[in-house]
Amino acid sequence: MYKTEEKYYQASLAGLNHLVDAGIDGWVLHFDGYSDKMYKLFKSVVKKYSNPVRIDKNYFNAIKEKLVKEYKTGLNKPDDYAETIRAQFVQKDLFLPLDIA
Repeated sequence: MYKTEEKYYQASLAGLNHLVDAGIDGWVLHFDGYSDKMYKLFKSVVKKYSNPVRIDKNYFNAIKEKLVKEYKTGLNKPDDYAETIRAQFVQKDLFLPLDIA
């Protein structure tokens, strides 16, 4: 994403911005700003994300490892964990987050 940000820096200075999110059904593109150049920005971003993305396997695995670690750390928040443990005493089929992760 860094190269994308670099490429569109001038547009952001002119008040034109975009954001690309990964949604459940695919990419979600957000645009904001007011200029006659918005269509040019739109076409450029769509073209960029229409091309197949090649991701290096090592890079993918590094990102995956980082996200899994963050996910597991987030599941182990003491307040949430204590509440879940208390709930296990009163609910029959309740699993701890790490039991199903």
